[in-house]
Amino acid sequence: MRPPQGILHDAAQLGLSPVVVVVVLVLGLLGWALSCAPLRHSPRMILWGVVAGLAVTFAFWSTSRLAAISLDAVPVEGPSFTAPLGRAILYVMTSSGSGLSFSTGLVFGVILGGLGGALLRGLFRWEACEDPRELGRQLSGAVLMGIGGVIAIGCSVGQGLSGFAALAWSGPVTLAAISLGGLIGLRRLIGGDAAVD
Repeated sequence: MRPPQGILHDAAQLGLSPVVVVVVLVLGLLGWALSCAPLRHSPRMILWGVVAGLAVTFAFWSTSRLAAISLDAVPVEGPSFTAPLGRAILYVMTSSGSGLSFSTGLVFGVILGGLGGALLRGLFRWEACEDPRELGRQLSGAVLMGIGGVIAIGCSVGQGLSGFAALAWSGPVTLAAISLGGLIGLRRLIGGDAAVD
């Protein structure tokens, strides 16, 4: 996902200091995150949250450096999976027909990293759908996620992490829509149609 103009651009237009805006946003988000008691009592969760944030920062920084060195031949990108997954599938289908990029490499890296982590911890197992209804739910969810990701110009990772990191207005809006959709979906999955009414 390429970093769009967003909150900092609008703040500068209004004459607000970008540093003040960033500090207020960071302190507000940090206060909100640490209001969750289980998170405060789990240094491991805090550590992995910091690692995820640094990974997003490193993605933007490293692709910015590559863009500068390559005279903008390499686009500036952050983590995202909706469009990159399609690019990765095309790369596998056409071998070298399409070039590798940061986002395509990210897809392969996450798959290999997840597999390696699961094997090291002894958690790897094959799973299948229990019945046709479960398969239908998973396929319809995948279709909705694909359509939603294209409309939002990014998936939950692309908008929720990269969009927020770039301080784009689309980040919080898309993240709120994803949260609401997830809540409705879970209520329906757990309680049936009556839970949504």
